[in-house]
Amino acid sequence: MRKLSEDSNSTRLWPAAVTCVLGLATLLVLASCRDRLPLYKEARQAASSFVRPVYTIAPPNDSTTTSSGNLSPARSRTSFHRIDNDNNARSVIASDNNTQSLGEYISQALARNPEIKVAEAQLEAKLARITQATSLPDPTIRAAIRPEPIQTAAGDMYLSLGLMQKLPLLAKLERAGDIAAAEAQVELQKLIGKKVILIADVERAYWRIYRIDREIEINRENETLLNDLLKVTRTRYQVGNAKQQDFLRVQTELSNLRDRSFRLERQRESTAAMLNQLMDKTPDSTIKKTSTATTAIFDAQVNNLMNIAVQHNPQLAVIDRRLAAQRQRVALAGLSYWPDLSLGFEWNHVRGRDAFEPPISSSTGQRPAVNRKSEVGDDNWAIVLQFNFPLWRDRIEALKREARKELAAIQNESHAVRNTIAFRIHDIWSRIESSKHTLSVLRNELI
Repeated sequence: MRKLSEDSNSTRLWPAAVTCVLGLATLLVLASCRDRLPLYKEARQAASSFVRPVYTIAPPNDSTTTSSGNLSPARSRTSFHRIDNDNNARSVIASDNNTQSLGEYISQALARNPEIKVAEAQLEAKLARITQATSLPDPTIRAAIRPEPIQTAAGDMYLSLGLMQKLPLLAKLERAGDIAAAEAQVELQKLIGKKVILIADVERAYWRIYRIDREIEINRENETLLNDLLKVTRTRYQVGNAKQQDFLRVQTELSNLRDRSFRLERQRESTAAMLNQLMDKTPDSTIKKTSTATTAIFDAQVNNLMNIAVQHNPQLAVIDRRLAAQRQRVALAGLSYWPDLSLGFEWNHVRGRDAFEPPISSSTGQRPAVNRKSEVGDDNWAIVLQFNFPLWRDRIEALKREARKELAAIQNESHAVRNTIAFRIHDIWSRIESSKHTLSVLRNELI
């Protein structure tokens, strides 16, 4: 009876034992993984409070000029401030109650544009993937019910229960977490890139409306002058001091001006509809008249512009994060030769049965001793260790080769994008220099 009591006590201890073993293994794995909570906070803060870097472009003798060139950064990317608190830093116009500043249009577009909301949702989805990549797989539970029991000396084994937890190599979990974190950074840079493009689209639409408004004003002034000239010409023609050809020429010019004013109004409506689309408004929403702007002074060197592009271009930032993710995939592929451990526990329920009583011996006339251990039904349990065996070398080598080739492809893509950005900067810089020359000629020579 004492033996039976000891066996029963040991049977009751197995749940505590397996819980301690699996709990300790889980804590070891989780403690070895880096805390990526700061990434969540950083990404969400950057996504919600992004403002495109603003650079003051000034002549060489300006106080904002830096020692490296003529570009002084007014705000770097790591400084996040909401645009509605920016005092309209992007706008060089003086607004009043009848006008709306460029900064206000940009604020509305960033807050309401559906494409920005799509990118923000994709970022949140990638952030949620980090936890999935760094978590342990779900444990597996195994149950075996035997209608025909396994007969053992301790009794009949009818039921087996097992719990198995896979514990991947810690380095593999780290690499998987780094990949997920880099992919989240890719989505963050894509979101920033979409915001930059949206801001640029709003600015283009705004300044196109600004140009149209100025042309409409000039047309109206010219129309007033031609109306006065038409009256004078008509009077002179009636008294015989002017030719009919002069009267008809003024009348034709006036008709052309009115036709141009009509076409400018239609162009403004079309551009206003595009601006409303960027702000997620109905196409016929009112866009207030733009105010007169001051002329910006542009005096920068191409090399300085290239440095700014390398530091802040979202397209390059996306590729850099993709490179970081792919490098982690290469490292993860290199760990494929290392096996993963699975730790488990198994319990077998043994039911007692009647002991076998041997027959009386004919030689001694006595019955041999009866083994009654089977009547107890002593349950048993085991700790299970399991490893996978990386046998297929060709598969692993192909996985490593694929990861390295994809890394090389992204590196070449980065080089191509840098070349494209360099060309665009040189092209735009040349256009600006040409426009500056034209403006100088108009101001100093023709006017």
